[in-house]
Amino acid sequence: MNKVIFLDIDGPVIPIDVPVRESVFRTTYNPDSIEYLNLLCDETGAKVVTNSMHNYEDWFDSELRDDLVSWGLDEKFIHDSWRTIFPMIDYKKVNSPVRGIGRLVAIEDWINRHGDSSWVCFDDRKFSELANLIHIEDGRGIKAHHFNSALDILSTN
Repeated sequence: MNKVIFLDIDGPVIPIDVPVRESVFRTTYNPDSIEYLNLLCDETGAKVVTNSMHNYEDWFDSELRDDLVSWGLDEKFIHDSWRTIFPMIDYKKVNSPVRGIGRLVAIEDWINRHGDSSWVCFDDRKFSELANLIHIEDGRGIKAHHFNSALDILSTN
């Protein structure tokens, strides 16, 4: 069985209050989040798959995988199929040039295409009540209690 960490970027890795400008975005991330991801992958055999608005190549960032590696995420911990289909939440109030599918639907689609998976998702949006969603409530990165929750889920499956 695959073990997968679905990762949103804004909130879990990049503090939510960072201005959305490429020069700032590329250099401002939470190093503790990256360290927790490396440790979680090392201890459980999980691989990281991004489930973020940053997946949409033409809209914001087509070099996300390279950014994760440059921030310190070990490349061996990134899944070969490293991103879900564009997971923009379908909020009616979102003023965006692109309408996409929900984040949970994107995760389900990825799992359907890649086989049964034990998974967690780090996200600053609480889009589901599933225990697999590790809500980064303050939008300032993965903390010890988030890591421990994910470790419990990935270690039992």
